[in-house]
Amino acid sequence: MTDLPVWRIALNDSSHPMYSIAWDVFGRRFNVDRTAKKYEDRRDEILPFLYAILDSEDLYMENALGEGYAPIHAVDLLGEWQVLEAIPRLLAYVDDENDEDDDIIVNGRAALALEKMPPEAIDQLLEYGQRDDKRAMSAMFMLTYVGHGDERCFDFICSVFERMKTEYDIITVAECLADNNLEKAEVYLLEKSKQGRFRRFKSDFKGIIEAARRDDWR
Repeated sequence: MTDLPVWRIALNDSSHPMYSIAWDVFGRRFNVDRTAKKYEDRRDEILPFLYAILDSEDLYMENALGEGYAPIHAVDLLGEWQVLEAIPRLLAYVDDENDEDDDIIVNGRAALALEKMPPEAIDQLLEYGQRDDKRAMSAMFMLTYVGHGDERCFDFICSVFERMKTEYDIITVAECLADNNLEKAEVYLLEKSKQGRFRRFKSDFKGIIEAARRDDWR
């Protein structure tokens, strides 16, 4: 019995301290907001349990116990609880480039979890984004929200914008600029619309700014 993973023991033992959270995390009706609030006062106690789930490779398969949802739900909780110590683990998921893996959904959820991190995560995310262009794009989305209004983050997103070549990428990064700091983005994009290859995006940039004004920042 002692050789079994803690999550399996917890699921089969109603007296186990992780019994309740185990059934919540493995359940298909999992709700991250409700679960996070329910166990907030036990967060530190539960984190090792969540890590044990994430370390169990067999749980990522669709035919696994929980149908592959347990790792997804564990990642969701790490984001909802803004667990700074989990950032390297979550970034490792984002780095996974094998789109045929059964855990590809977890990779996407890890990116969303990182977007929920508090401003204390900025330094780690900036460092991650400076490693190469692919990571820069991933970090840009995270820093748009984690570093909302932060000058370093806005400057970083500007540096990503300068490297963009396709219409889709230019528009995408311009939207991130507007989400991060609308006032500065308006000045920056207006100036860019007067320069070289960005001239043809003038109306697009104006539309992005107007849309950002209409919608509250999430």
